Amino acid sequence: MRLLFLGTGASQGYPALFCACDNCDAARSRGGKSLRRRSALLIDDDLLIDFGPDLFAATLAHRLALHRVRYLLLTHGHGDHLLPKNFDYRRAQWAQQDLPTMEVYGSEPTLRPLQALEWSPAELRVELRPVEPGQTWQMGPYRVTALPAHHALGQQALTYVVEGDGAAVLYATDTGAFPAHAWAGLQRLAARGARLDASVIEATMGVRPLPPDAGHMNFARCVEHHQQLRERGVASERCLQLATHFAPGCRQWADRAHPDEPYGAPPHEETSALLAPHGVQPAYDGLELRLGPTAR
Repeated sequence: MRLLFLGTGASQGYPALFCACDNCDAARSRGGKSLRRRSALLIDDDLLIDFGPDLFAATLAHRLALHRVRYLLLTHGHGDHLLPKNFDYRRAQWAQQDLPTMEVYGSEPTLRPLQALEWSPAELRVELRPVEPGQTWQMGPYRVTALPAHHALGQQALTYVVEGDGAAVLYATDTGAFPAHAWAGLQRLAARGARLDASVIEATMGVRPLPPDAGHMNFARCVEHHQQLRERGVASERCLQLATHFAPGCRQWADRAHPDEPYGAPPHEETSALLAPHGVQPAYDGLELRLGPTAR
């Protein structure tokens, strides 16, 4: 199984369009791994997770054509993860060659706006397939389990475990602390032998403290969840632990009593240094990983 991170940033991207905070200015100055498109992941050549506004930019950066994508998993309907206009470019007038039908999976609230598009599924060459938290299904060569996320509760946001080619990966963005039903689902997977070879967990809020019910994670909560995956026997001994979905922050996140303290996720090098002691590495745009028994 090959993972290619097409984007690892949060909703505003990194650096944010109009922001001149220390984090955004540092990212512009350094470039490289500190520049982050909105989050998306490509698995092998045929499975895509999320369909946001930076998909086109990612194809340019990596010289990709996405005509082989047959499966799309949507975490939720927020604009940084789902841009319905992207579906327009699957129509015959834009993509002239034959395309395989793309199966699109997500919660019913996430798929609802797609059902209202002006083009029919046949024109877009898609099939919309609503799924429920806790559901497992076979999708071509992949076995996928949808788990509940603590985020955008009205949209029934989801995280996913994807199994294929002797490997399993958890992709968990956007979410706060995992709900009990998510942990139960992960432990059911482990009980039947589907232990994780990679766990990708969001760390949107960086260094700032968070209330327990926040809909995103900071570094501390991300690290804690990776540790729990190991302690609960969900992750394999060789599991790669990754963080993603980083936001540079804004002044509203800063501690008003200590306005000069750091806030948000710092640029890549500092983020890496903060996470490394805990065995977690920050993903970056263009990171490519290979999982499975023949990958190492």
